[in-house]
Amino acid sequence: MSEFSVTVVRLDALSDRQIQHIAATITTKLLELKVIALNNRFNELWQPSAWMVGAEFGSVVVDVPWADSVQATANSGVDITTTREVHHPAGNDEEPRCRQCRASAPTDYTTFYDDWVQIWLDESTEPVFTCTCGWDAPIGDWEGEFSVAVGAPAITFHNWPDLTPDFLHELQRLLGGRTAVVRTHL
Repeated sequence: MSEFSVTVVRLDALSDRQIQHIAATITTKLLELKVIALNNRFNELWQPSAWMVGAEFGSVVVDVPWADSVQATANSGVDITTTREVHHPAGNDEEPRCRQCRASAPTDYTTFYDDWVQIWLDESTEPVFTCTCGWDAPIGDWEGEFSVAVGAPAITFHNWPDLTPDFLHELQRLLGGRTAVVRTHL
């Protein structure tokens, strides 16, 4: 069986205090909406997240036939992290696309991948790439949900149906600043 997740992450470098405040605000909001609940079935292998599916989670996911089984699925929790981390799409990894001409990121994206990701993580220096059309921007501003992102805070939904566009936008609004969505498949 494969695993998948959706992570919404703040890209801008923030102070620890700012990160903690945003994460607490989002946690409170998700609890109020009953989208998440405290995980009372914690198990390192079965349900390793602090938060589990809440009673109203169906209001924030697209309608799929298997939605009712999410609560019984292994690793179906939610992680709200406050440590800057690399959020990697794993099996979904693909180069992001230029917002102007839709071309894939330049070869430096893949050639020096490990180097620029490590610098972004260690030094909070997000790399800027230039497209063949001349458009340049930090990598988090390129289009794509199957590319790597570094930041905090982040909210990861494990093995849930796709989140509704409105809910994704609300999470991005609550995170503030520049955000990315990373869809991971293992």
